[in-house]
Amino acid sequence: MASETEEIPKGPTARLALQLALAALVIITGSLNNIFKQVASATLCNYTYMLQLTTAVVFVPVYCGAAWYYLRKGWVPTEQINFIWEMNGSHGTPVLALYLAAALGDAVGDSIGMICTPYVAGPIHSLLSNFTPIWIAVLAFAFLGKRYSLLQCVGMLAVLVAAGVGVTPTLEEGDSSGTSPYFAIVLVVSCIFNAISWLIKEHVFARYEGWKSSRGIDDSRSMHIFLVQAHLAVFALPLTLLCVPLNQGLGQMHGESIVSYLSEGDR
Repeated sequence: MASETEEIPKGPTARLALQLALAALVIITGSLNNIFKQVASATLCNYTYMLQLTTAVVFVPVYCGAAWYYLRKGWVPTEQINFIWEMNGSHGTPVLALYLAAALGDAVGDSIGMICTPYVAGPIHSLLSNFTPIWIAVLAFAFLGKRYSLLQCVGMLAVLVAAGVGVTPTLEEGDSSGTSPYFAIVLVVSCIFNAISWLIKEHVFARYEGWKSSRGIDDSRSMHIFLVQAHLAVFALPLTLLCVPLNQGLGQMHGESIVSYLSEGDR
C-alpha cells in the first residue's frame, strides 16, 4: 500500500531518470560542500575543526528527525530497531558497538580532513579525498577476502593515477603552491578511518539480511539509511568533541588549552 511503502518510480525509464537525478544531486552538493569548506577555512585558519564539530551538532537533529519521520510513516519496519538494539550478541558483536566503531572512524577521519583543509588547495583536497574508495578496496581485500573484477581494478587504478598526476606537481612546489606536503599526506592517511567506517556499515547491512532469514522475516527492504545515520550521528557528536586533541597533535592550538581553543573557535 502507498501508505506503508515509499513511492518508487516504476519502469526502467523512470528509474534511470531517478538515478541520473540523484547522481547529479550528489555531484552538485559535493562540489558545493567543498567550495564552502574552502571559503570558511580561509577565515577560520587553525580553527577549522570547529566546522566539523558544528556539522556533527547539526547532523543529530537532521538525521534523527528524518529517521523519526520514516518510522512514523511506517516506511522503516520495527524489526530494524530490534536488530540494532539486540544486545545478546548471538550473531557476533552487538550492532550498537559496531555503529560506535563506525562513528569513531568517521569522527577521526572527518576531523583530520577538516583540520587539513586550510593547508591543502581545493582541487588537491578533492583529489586526495578520492583515496577513501582506494583504502576501502585495499582493506576489504586484505581483511575480508573480497575480490574485484578487472574493470573495478582498472577504475581504481585510474583514480589513483589521476590523483597522482594532479597532486605531484603541486607537492614538488612545496608550500609555495598553497598546499603543504605534510598535510596532504596526513589527509591521505586520514581516509583510512573513513574507509574502516564504511566497511563496518557494509558488514552491518549484510548481517541484517542474515538476521532476517534466521527469524523468518519476509521483507525485501534493507537497513534504512536514515535509521543507520541517526544512530551514527548520535555517537559521532561526543566522539567528535573527543577529537579536539588532534588539533594539538597537528599543531593547531599553538600552546592554547583545549578550553581556550574551543572558546576562541566558537567566537
